[in-house]
Amino acid sequence: MSNRISYKFCEYYNTFDDFKTKYNAMPTFLKVLTDAQLEKVYYLLMGEYGNSDFANMSVEISNQRIFNTIYEFAPIYFKKREIQEAILALNMNSDDVLAGTTAIYNSAANDGRESSTQTTNELDYIDNQNVTKYKRTKLEGYSNYYELLNNDPTKDFIAKFRPIFSKFIEFPDLMNFIY
Repeated sequence: MSNRISYKFCEYYNTFDDFKTKYNAMPTFLKVLTDAQLEKVYYLLMGEYGNSDFANMSVEISNQRIFNTIYEFAPIYFKKREIQEAILALNMNSDDVLAGTTAIYNSAANDGRESSTQTTNELDYIDNQNVTKYKRTKLEGYSNYYELLNNDPTKDFIAKFRPIFSKFIEFPDLMNFIY
């Protein structure tokens, strides 16, 4: 590397293998991702910040900040993606989308012993039961479903890395031209 003040993400991490090597050099407790997950993070970062300069003059500090951010937010991001993929795989039909919840309130006279049932279903034999069944309108049902599908965590995850990169752009050729 040259004597420049700042380095771009793509210069410091030329390839995924460079990124992985630097990740593997971190303390063991910081390594929370599989190789496949780490590769996804690398390409997401390269796509968003590949041509961006690090905000710190020390690339080692920037490197540490990247891997600290991965440690802090990547496991949550991948769990949210897993949930999102499960929702996408549901193939819900209109009956599923319109289905609501059921609220059940039971009361029974007994001899002071704790009830033996812990069911969340309606009971056939009970002194008093109040059941409220909710059903969504089409608009409400599809609106809820749309919100679940439209809530991709990737943008929020990648934004967590933004403070690591400079908000200013270098124009070295322009500076040479002016002087």
